[in-house]
Amino acid sequence: MKMSTFLVTLVALLCCLYLVKGNGDETNIDCSTVRCAQVICPANHETYVKPGECCNSCRNCSETMCPLYVKHCPADQFWGRPEGKCCPDCVPCNQKKLNPCPRIAIVCPVGQTPGRKTNDCCISCIECPKEECPLMKCKEGYEMGHVTNKCCQTCVPIQKN
Repeated sequence: MKMSTFLVTLVALLCCLYLVKGNGDETNIDCSTVRCAQVICPANHETYVKPGECCNSCRNCSETMCPLYVKHCPADQFWGRPEGKCCPDCVPCNQKKLNPCPRIAIVCPVGQTPGRKTNDCCISCIECPKEECPLMKCKEGYEMGHVTNKCCQTCVPIQKN
């Protein structure tokens, strides 16, 4: 390598190192001028940006310390492991590929009603909320009784034996 080519290469590397590392203060990094290659990580790895760098790297999930808590996810999300991430988090229901919700009619036992459990996208039987049920007086031929998938009793036709 010619001396001039070596010097140009060395200066370019030092400039790049200064742009990325700055003077040791991460707030001086200007990543807007850095072009990063797309990183595709193998299974059980995730992409992340190392402190003081601008571009993604891969990290083995076995080296990742995940929090031990479970978040309460919004109704349109479930608690799971987002694709390409090591730690669980809230994931939109439309990204639930491995276990899609069954498309069946739900019939719940007395005391339960169809609904979503915390951090679940699929509708299943949940305990009836503790609510005040209205007092009703049924007309002739009807009596108070439970109706499938309803929490409060309502007027149902009297069953003739």
